[in-house]
Amino acid sequence: MAFYVVLHHPANPHQPWANAWEQGSTDRIQAITTTAAIGRRAEAEGRVFVHRCGFGADSPAVVAEARVVSATAIDRSTYYLTFETVKTTRAEPPITPARGTNSYQAAAP
Repeated sequence: MAFYVVLHHPANPHQPWANAWEQGSTDRIQAITTTAAIGRRAEAEGRVFVHRCGFGADSPAVVAEARVVSATAIDRSTYYLTFETVKTTRAEPPITPARGTNSYQAAAP
C-alpha cells in the first residue's frame, strides 16, 4: 500500500498548512508543513503520493510521486518536509478523503 498526503490546491485561498509548490505549478510540491504523525510516517516511507484537492476548474488528482528529502520536527506537533518530485502522475485519486483528512493509505496509482 502507498502513503498519500492530501494537500489543498495552491490557488485555494484557504490554506490550513504552509506548502511550497514549484513556481507556477499545481502538481510539483517542494515542501509542506504537517502533523508530527504524518511527518514521521512520510519519513519512514521515504516517498509519498500527493493527492491535490480540487479547486476551480481543476478536479482532485494524484498529481505526483515525491521522494522525501528531509523531515524536520518544528515542535512536538509539527513537521516540515521537503521533497524531490520523482514524477508527475495526474491520476484519478483512489478515494475521496473526508473533509479534514490529511493523509491516507491506498493502492499506488
